[in-house]
Amino acid sequence: MDFLKKNYEKIVLVIVLLGLVAALVLLVIIIPQKQSHLEELRNGLLNPHVNPLPALDLTIENAALQRVQSPDQLDFTSQHKLFNPVLWLMRSDGHLLKIDSDNKIGPGALVITAIRPLYLRVVYGEPTADGYLVHVNDDAATRPYDREKNTIVSAGSPNDIFIVKNITG
Repeated sequence: MDFLKKNYEKIVLVIVLLGLVAALVLLVIIIPQKQSHLEELRNGLLNPHVNPLPALDLTIENAALQRVQSPDQLDFTSQHKLFNPVLWLMRSDGHLLKIDSDNKIGPGALVITAIRPLYLRVVYGEPTADGYLVHVNDDAATRPYDREKNTIVSAGSPNDIFIVKNITG
């Protein structure tokens, strides 16, 4: 014990020095481990591993694009009653007639009742002092008073429709 009392400070100094040497050895071992751990954290933050994004679902956008490329055709001309209201006409007997289609009045209401051919008829009438009386019926004439004519013709005289070249008998 005497030894301890006399060398107490030296023993404490040796223990402290041994502790310092142990701390230095531990620092030499621990510092590279900490540095590698910090390097891993830094690399993880600066260059993180990013998972690729999933493929985009564009079905709604493609369907909208298809609808825009072929728009609906709206008909506001004939059957639409907001902009084209129904016309009502009073008939001659006093009853109301609803005109809801084009075939009740106007050109759509026309009905073909008969088809007859148009003839050109030239009929000899009688002799006169100046020539011969001829009745001409032209069904295809545009003016009504041109459809029936009585004309006097003689040999060689021109007419609208015909020319008499010669007369025999």
